[in-house]
Amino acid sequence: MQIPVYIISGFLGAGKTTCIRHLLAQTAGKARVMIIENDFGEVSFDAQVLQSAGVQVQELTSGCICCTLSGDFKQSLQAALRGRDVDLILIEPSGVGKLSDIITACQSPELADTLSLRQCVTVVDVQRCALYLRNFGEFYKDQISHSQVVFLSHVDENPQAVAAAEAAVRTYNPTCRIYAEPWEKLPLGDLVFSASAGIELSGSPVQEPPCDQDRAHDHAAPFVTCTLYAKEPRSAAAWQQVIRAGISLEGAALVRVKGILPTPSGYIQVQYNGGALTCADSMVPGRSLTCIGTSLQEKRWRALWEEV
Repeated sequence: MQIPVYIISGFLGAGKTTCIRHLLAQTAGKARVMIIENDFGEVSFDAQVLQSAGVQVQELTSGCICCTLSGDFKQSLQAALRGRDVDLILIEPSGVGKLSDIITACQSPELADTLSLRQCVTVVDVQRCALYLRNFGEFYKDQISHSQVVFLSHVDENPQAVAAAEAAVRTYNPTCRIYAEPWEKLPLGDLVFSASAGIELSGSPVQEPPCDQDRAHDHAAPFVTCTLYAKEPRSAAAWQQVIRAGISLEGAALVRVKGILPTPSGYIQVQYNGGALTCADSMVPGRSLTCIGTSLQEKRWRALWEEV
């Protein structure tokens, strides 16, 4: 029995998890779904959010998915097959992973009898598209060029950027389907789970590359991560103050901040991806904050954290 697999890729902060949540909400009860979640850092913030929706989530943290697909992922897949409680698998790779590497791993000979890769989707943030193409072109172009479907995100915040983002996507992938409408207005189940003959990578047989898990891969080399843990609750204003100080400290080197932190009255969800810092009440408990960047002044972050 082959389990259909769908990959939802996209750069850091593009909105992959939000897209998956809308997809699951629209298709609730129609299929038993397992999500393979690969976050870049010690704690998977996205997995926490998805688990709160009652979905099976297999976490792969602190590493690249092309390494862990050969170990943890295979074990998870085998367990799912034994239990026969999964109809399809969604893979949400790290935002700094190359989609072509993930396709290669999914098409390895060892997985050929149990896994059928049906479709690759990439979420593109229209607000950051031009910037990320300039600064992180190797990863960004790879994610776009290997997708069959591209969903544009943050369209409402910056509608004037849609045309330029569409043109950029077409430059690197002239045949993909592009959707710029709000996700709640799209039939995501039909668009993502549509019938497909399967995925081909560059039109040639796929060979699984050797993988040394003790050596940093080229595709992760430009990025570093730092995870900070909350010792006790603080006010939302206090958390935002220290995070803004860290953002100011790092400048353009900081690409992504996300986490869930405790307050005297509950928890807040914090996110930043180069624009405004957002903070909202969270029903999901948590005590950590992950920062991702091209370089990070970790000691100064930790000093700021202690001052809260």
